[in-house]
Amino acid sequence: MAEGTGLMFDVVYDLFDDLLLEFHRWGDFPVDVKLYILKYLTFPTLRRIMFLNKECYDLVRKIKPKVDLHLEDVAYSASKNQRKLAKNHDGVKLHIYWRDPGASLKFVHDYPLIFVKDNEEGCCVQRLMSKKGKFCKRPGIKYSSNTITAATKAIFWLSRVLDIQATTISIRSPNADLQAVLAEQSSSQKIARENFTMCTNNEPLIIAEFLRFLKPGCGVSVVMGSGTTELFRGSELFDHEIVRCAQKISIDQKVAMTDNQLVRLAAEEISISAPDITSEVINKLVLEWLEGKRKISSIQLHELQTLDLEIILQNVDSTATMLWKDYVKLASYQGTWNFEDAPTSVVRGPQGFLAVRIDTDTNTCMLVDGYSIS
Repeated sequence: MAEGTGLMFDVVYDLFDDLLLEFHRWGDFPVDVKLYILKYLTFPTLRRIMFLNKECYDLVRKIKPKVDLHLEDVAYSASKNQRKLAKNHDGVKLHIYWRDPGASLKFVHDYPLIFVKDNEEGCCVQRLMSKKGKFCKRPGIKYSSNTITAATKAIFWLSRVLDIQATTISIRSPNADLQAVLAEQSSSQKIARENFTMCTNNEPLIIAEFLRFLKPGCGVSVVMGSGTTELFRGSELFDHEIVRCAQKISIDQKVAMTDNQLVRLAAEEISISAPDITSEVINKLVLEWLEGKRKISSIQLHELQTLDLEIILQNVDSTATMLWKDYVKLASYQGTWNFEDAPTSVVRGPQGFLAVRIDTDTNTCMLVDGYSIS
């Protein structure tokens, strides 16, 4: 088998070792009936069916099963003790998470592919073998590239046949090989529809290389595991169209974001530390919410240099605002949020209620939809 093909399918499952089932009328079904049947099959079953023949492959591509992906560098994700116990510190796991089709309570299943270094320059994918209920790992297809590069190529191959809802990339440090792989891919291949998360200790701006592969509206998150306090380099990230239209943005590192960049974000959920954001632009967000031009679920701005509740509520009709304690009585609020420990005003508008809270001790401002905190 040629390198780069069949990567996720080099697995043998003998689920019916002692049971022979035959069905010879599949070819008599119309296409719409076949598609209806296939959409209720589990991911491992579809994986086997799609390589029976070209027709089956095309049918599975049409239904595109929904999955989540997680590319996990073992050396990055594992604890120090776990790394000591690991037989191979340079392994990479590509988790394919799928749910039971048609079930009311959908249990999430993990279908892992394990990429490990071989004795040569490249890597191999470990095969999962099953015989009468017993599993073992055996070396599978070999690749001339390193583990992260091979696993990344697999993600783009999977995007052709699967509807990828969320993708998480957890790696220590991106390298030139990874950037070369990304440069080779077509922008038409989408590796995340709902959320994309980058977890890394170094070079968080590698996320910019992935943006063109995200569906418009896809959430964007950056997690820096090293706990660095350095400013997130490259504020141009927030000028990218995919970031502007993202429905959710979360970055756990201080960012060099400007007022103009913040107000152009369409996200309903934002969690960032942005020292350069001013009370004036937060006021603009509140006014846009009042005018029905912006939806807000939860906007949390941390490590701000200046905070002024009076400026934040400037040009807001005083009759449309109330104290938190008055909102609690009015809405019969019984939730777990308690905003009485910091100055909080609740604004009434066409969309409902918006809690505006500032905390001068932590230099934090929160704009939270009233329904979200109830």
